[in-house]
Amino acid sequence: MGLRPSLRLRLTTLWPALATLATATLVTLLSSLWLGVAAGVGVMVVAYWLLDQRLFRPLAQLVESADRLTHGGFGLRVEVPDQRDLGRLAHLLNRLSQRAEEQLADLEKERDQLRSILASMGEGVLVTGPNGRAWLANPSFHRMFHLRDEVARLYPLEICRQPQLAQVVEEVLTGHPGPIPERRLETAEGLTLVLTGTALAGNTGAVVVVRDVTDEDRVVAMRRDFVANVSHELKTPLAAIRGMAETLRDGARSDPAAAERFLDRILVQCQRLQALLQDLLTLSRLETLQFATDKEPVDLAHLVHQAHELTLPQAAEKGVRLRLEVTPVPPLHGLRDDLERLVLNLLENAIKYNRPEGEVTLRLGLDAAAREILLEVQDTGIGIPLEAVPRLFERFYRVDKGRSRDAGGTGLGLSIVKHVTQAHGGEVEVQSTLGKGSRFTVRLPVEPGTKNGRP
Repeated sequence: MGLRPSLRLRLTTLWPALATLATATLVTLLSSLWLGVAAGVGVMVVAYWLLDQRLFRPLAQLVESADRLTHGGFGLRVEVPDQRDLGRLAHLLNRLSQRAEEQLADLEKERDQLRSILASMGEGVLVTGPNGRAWLANPSFHRMFHLRDEVARLYPLEICRQPQLAQVVEEVLTGHPGPIPERRLETAEGLTLVLTGTALAGNTGAVVVVRDVTDEDRVVAMRRDFVANVSHELKTPLAAIRGMAETLRDGARSDPAAAERFLDRILVQCQRLQALLQDLLTLSRLETLQFATDKEPVDLAHLVHQAHELTLPQAAEKGVRLRLEVTPVPPLHGLRDDLERLVLNLLENAIKYNRPEGEVTLRLGLDAAAREILLEVQDTGIGIPLEAVPRLFERFYRVDKGRSRDAGGTGLGLSIVKHVTQAHGGEVEVQSTLGKGSRFTVRLPVEPGTKNGRP
């Protein structure tokens, strides 16, 4: 059965109204829902922003600062947030950073002090790790072994081909009690080195100390040679005097001619002893520098002319011609007698070791650029072997011992020349060719405030 027409008509009339009502209700619900969602999202955004500003971002900054601090970012400062707990954490990080910065500064200061100490040490220092590889070496160590490259992480035998160095390091690292006994080694450059070593605290490595004793050994050898040479130089004339005195006592004095000959020889030997002792006293005085207060202005040109006149008879006897080349020089503040002795020693040596009909040239001039007075003595004599030049100014050193004694020298003349020159702040040089002659050059500094030979 179908609906009645009246009811169907009513439904047909109400359906649009119902549809419209449902649609409006649905729109209202959806609008309310979207408003709720938007409000919730807004609340969440605001909440997140507030949390980010007040918690997440300060916390991230603190984490980042802590990470930088762990990677060496000393000196940084963290902004302190308003939150109590985070602010306390920021203060702690800032305090930790400050303490780390202060400790780092102290460590750097100690490191720089250690480097300065090691750099200023005259002894060479090598520090190795427990495996024997080098950690560091100071400049003196590099100089003694003539090293140019860094030695870090190298083994001792890689540093230099000296087994003594490797042995010292090995003995220290194997637990040798106390310092290692000293070991000596000779380098290819002519140095004499003494090595000793000890362990670092906790046996974490080895420290090797190297001392250069080349000069000490040379001084000891020179002192030993000096005593031996003085003894020999004194023994020879004393033995001659004793022998001639005994001959006179045994009867030669009854022969007037023989007695006179022996007395002349005794006198010659006494003069030789007197010259030797005088030279020794001069050297002793020059070395102790007790003469420095006696300095006075010295006219070197006048002094050179006097020395020239004094040696003319000796040159004439030997058949040697003397030439003099003198230009005006400023007065030198020094010791007149010692400077005269310097010139006389150079002239006398040039005459003694010259050849007949030879020539000696004495020059005096001024090197204005270097502000130095130049005194040169050049001869045409026998010359000096190249290997003898470095030892020429040593006491009692003679190139030809027999000829030197026959010429009447004490073996101290050139040593006195060197000491007088050094006492006046100068230098002495020698150039020689064997068989052609020699040239000695003395350089003496000019006193400030002098010009053209006048104060």
